[in-house]
Amino acid sequence: MADDAYLKFAPDGKFLLQIGKADAHRGDQDTANLHRPADAQVHQATNELFVADGYGNHRVIVYDADTGAFKRTWGAFGKPPMGKTTCAITGPKEFPAGEGPPDFNVVHAIRVAKDGTVYVADRENRRVQMFNKDGVYQKQIYERNAPFARNLALSPDAEQQFLYVGHDKGIAIVDRKSFAIVGEIQPAGIIGAGHQIATDSKGNIFIAQTGTGVQKLTYKGMSTASR
Repeated sequence: MADDAYLKFAPDGKFLLQIGKADAHRGDQDTANLHRPADAQVHQATNELFVADGYGNHRVIVYDADTGAFKRTWGAFGKPPMGKTTCAITGPKEFPAGEGPPDFNVVHAIRVAKDGTVYVADRENRRVQMFNKDGVYQKQIYERNAPFARNLALSPDAEQQFLYVGHDKGIAIVDRKSFAIVGEIQPAGIIGAGHQIATDSKGNIFIAQTGTGVQKLTYKGMSTASR
């Protein structure tokens, strides 16, 4: 992705598609342009591109992955996206009880499971929100006492049983069925929660940490509590 655009290339590097133009954004209601998108994923079942449009805007926005045609968009709790148009990152000074702020604050990561469930990391608000693929809000995990929702990754098993979430100094393990934190990954020497995380087909986790590099955590099997 460019600063304000999504770029698509073929495996051989041939340019195929651009969504958005540099410095052309007009806020959360602009469906033709993006504003510093943070992450994206193609959902193969529907051939749709889900974008975490995320640093300047406050939304998830969905396009046809081939044509770039706009499909739909939503903000926190599945409501129309809103928020002050700015790239300045300003986290809340307090995290009171309740659901949290009405709008996203840095939509930093997005993952779409095989079953179409969409997970959105609302980083500065310390919460992960769950939606169906059409943007209907389901529930959230809101962790007020430590940095949370830094990034997201799905476990590579057939059912994608777990969602991995950058949390505090490590990674929280979220069971997708209960949508509850069931464990924590924080081995000795971990470089932290990371800026982005990913998994491979063997279950290994890769952490990309700004200014520190990339680290691989080797999968050694599940604990009894996670089975």
